[in-house]
Amino acid sequence: MLRTPSRSLRLKFTLALLATSAAAVASVGGMALWMMDREFNRLVLEEAFERFQGDVARYIETHGSWDTAQQIESFREFNRRTRALQSPPKNVPSFRQPPASGRRPPPGNPARVEVAKPPFHFLLLDPQGTVLMGPKGHQVGAKAERSLQRKGMEIHVEGEMVAMAVPIDRPNLNDLDRAYLVAVRDSLIYGGLLAAGVTVTWGIWVGRRLTHPLTELTAAIQAMTQGELRQRVAVRAQDELGTLTESFNRMSFDLADAYEELEVSNCTIREQADRLRELTVRDELTQLYN
Repeated sequence: MLRTPSRSLRLKFTLALLATSAAAVASVGGMALWMMDREFNRLVLEEAFERFQGDVARYIETHGSWDTAQQIESFREFNRRTRALQSPPKNVPSFRQPPASGRRPPPGNPARVEVAKPPFHFLLLDPQGTVLMGPKGHQVGAKAERSLQRKGMEIHVEGEMVAMAVPIDRPNLNDLDRAYLVAVRDSLIYGGLLAAGVTVTWGIWVGRRLTHPLTELTAAIQAMTQGELRQRVAVRAQDELGTLTESFNRMSFDLADAYEELEVSNCTIREQADRLRELTVRDELTQLYN
């Protein structure tokens, strides 16, 4: 007794399509997220470096050199003072933010201008790789590691390299940037879920379409095992399944014809055997028993 394997085969087709699609969606989504984060961080780094480079160049140009400038005022104090005296250019985001209470600082008191965290922290090195300024863990005057020096981006004043800036850690994104990244990630996630839903529907349909000829072939073979040799299955496609179906139809008809011829031969043989048996027990002329 043959068992119909169409359900298990259909399930295998569907699961194979689902697994392939899930792997494709995960790969594309993961690559898209990685490339988006990398490109976004690159753009943030370029903008932060442009600002930092301009601040350092202005600091050195104002006082003549880094050492001289350090004796007059710190780099942070210089930035606070110069930014308080300048209005931010149009359509360019500024690091300055109003106080949390929403009130403006009192006029004539630039020291109270609040400065938001810059997108990147930079380690500032001189052309020889000596630390000029940097976050905690980097001692001023110490020699920076070669790996850090290789990452340094040159800062020029009047065509001469005066320092190198090395980005430290990951960027400090503001609320708007984080909201933008979350929106893009959510879009990719929802797109992946939609693709998974379409894949499930497509996989079920394709699984049924692929296994339907096999189901018909299985039913025809089961009928043949019960004595119905002459079977015909509709050829639905000109592919491997179509070739298999045509071969099965020819085999079924050839087998049925051979069986019918064998039945005719068996009848003839049985008639001759009965006649010979009769001749062994009766006389052909007198019809008397021998």
